[in-house]
Amino acid sequence: MKNIKLVYRMANIIDGLILDIDETRQYNKILKNILFMFIIVSYSIIIITTNTTNYDETNGTYGSASIVLWAYSIICFSLIIMIFRGNLATNDNLIQILLFFFILFWAISINFNFFKIINSNKIPSEYTTYSFITNILLMVHTITIIYKDIIDHYIRSYNIIILGSLIILSIFSLTIQQLMLDKYYIDVL
Repeated sequence: MKNIKLVYRMANIIDGLILDIDETRQYNKILKNILFMFIIVSYSIIIITTNTTNYDETNGTYGSASIVLWAYSIICFSLIIMIFRGNLATNDNLIQILLFFFILFWAISINFNFFKIINSNKIPSEYTTYSFITNILLMVHTITIIYKDIIDHYIRSYNIIILGSLIILSIFSLTIQQLMLDKYYIDVL
């Protein structure tokens, strides 16, 4: 009789653990979707306000750089939370995630270093075009990181080519942005 009660208790404990695991998986899935929506809204705000934002032409306290810094920060924190909650397959795409963060931090540093110039709209008109291209590339790159398992299922053989192209084009676009601001900043002074 004691063995039956012990087996029954063990079955209840195992059943409770399975329910906890299912609840945790469900919670992680909901959290991943919420954080993904934060990321999409952030990219949407960047893309929508690229050419239509108000600029502080005298002090450079608000404008495009402010929006980009806030949005990239939200994207960065959302991805970090996803990584630590185990929502991203970090073993398979660790290099991809590290390269993405390198590119993201580079874009943040450009907007931080030239904050006043970008916010006062004293930039070349081509800068906005390359900034838009960079934002689109980063958005696609973010989606490929978050939904790597789905993308691998459909286009596994082309995944490396797509990711390599995204990384190379992002680096190329950021290099052009950096050079534009470096040269323009020197020419203006």
